[in-house]
Amino acid sequence: MKFVLGVLVGVGTGVAATLLLSNRSDDESLVASLQHNAQRALSAAKAASSQRERELWREYHERVPNPDQPVLG
Repeated sequence: MKFVLGVLVGVGTGVAATLLLSNRSDDESLVASLQHNAQRALSAAKAASSQRERELWREYHERVPNPDQPVLG
């Protein structure tokens, strides 16, 4: 949940910064800039999600024993 909130805040901040700092008067370039920023934010979110998924799977495999391995003890 924190991740989703962070992504939404990041996207909102990026959009606001683009609108405020853009010196362009052409609406099409503004739309293209917003689309580019949204695509970058989405790519970053997907990368972070994949990394977190890998971390969770690694943690899962560390905690749950493999049924194919004999238990020593």
